[in-house]
Amino acid sequence: MLRLKFAQLLLLGFSGALAFPSLSRPTLETRDDLCNGYAALCSRSYGNVTYIGAHNSYAVSTDVAALSANQNVDVTAQLDLGVRLLQAAGKLKNGVVQLCHTSCILWDGGSLTSWLTKIKIWMDSHPREVITLVLTNGDALDANQYWVPSFTASGIMPYVYIPPSGTIARNAWPTLGSMISSGERLVVVIDYPTNSGGVPWIISEFNNVWETPFSQIDASFPCKVDRANGSPNGKVSYYGI
Repeated sequence: MLRLKFAQLLLLGFSGALAFPSLSRPTLETRDDLCNGYAALCSRSYGNVTYIGAHNSYAVSTDVAALSANQNVDVTAQLDLGVRLLQAAGKLKNGVVQLCHTSCILWDGGSLTSWLTKIKIWMDSHPREVITLVLTNGDALDANQYWVPSFTASGIMPYVYIPPSGTIARNAWPTLGSMISSGERLVVVIDYPTNSGGVPWIISEFNNVWETPFSQIDASFPCKVDRANGSPNGKVSYYGI
């Protein structure tokens, strides 16, 4: 991922070429023939594009002694650099979702609402970009009670993609172009959603995505299935490098 440091790299997608957003052509980013920086991606399914991601995107520090930090530039800079998938871990603190690395004692990256607000502001000025959020719910926080209020308060809800069902086959995702045209271009995935049945835009990660092991120490980089509900066939893949 991106620790520039970008210490760990996350890739979400499968098959096809790795497509990075337009880093060298910023003047073209609002052209209506581009999707995530490339015209060719407009007709491609969301599930058939590979996205670069930042693990613990909220854990930011330039201090080399900050062992719980994963990034040294903030979420806005990460997006500017081409990251299109942002991972974050939520913990309950003072009645709200706080972004913390394992424990808020180890690293407190601020509120979920603040992080989402930064993403919303960036998306406002980049209308041709599709973004994915991969959220960790280690405290099994109730979706309606804790997660939804932060999304609502941030103002990001108009961008949230609402899938037709809770399980989406890899080849059944809409194209990037259609997501951008509809305005629903923020995909929200949570590893272990709690009581999210009435929140259709919270997508259960392991019903739709399979992951490789978190740390890769084999130089051949085997695509070993580590986490998934049921068979990985037909699911989007999530690689930790």
